[in-house]
Amino acid sequence: MPDLSAEAILNARDPAILGSDPGAGFRALALLWHPDYCNDPKAAEVLAKLVRLRDRALGKSPAETWNIPGGAISWEGLSVIVPGAPGDAKMLTK
Repeated sequence: MPDLSAEAILNARDPAILGSDPGAGFRALALLWHPDYCNDPKAAEVLAKLVRLRDRALGKSPAETWNIPGGAISWEGLSVIVPGAPGDAKMLTK
């Protein structure tokens, strides 16, 4: 069984850590590492890494932008546009 510690996941470059079914592997690990259920101080960082590994395994481009009602999410630079009053939208970046 692979090492699924925070450090192992954060240092992983290969989405194979998710197993032969990346979607199922992601869901199983997300349940373990979701900050709502895991009190490890690195839980949010691990979950974000798992999302990137899953997306890479499923062939999603890291530069893709998804439109959501009233805003957009772009993985390029990890920015989120949060809608406000017209002309008052905010961009959050990590």
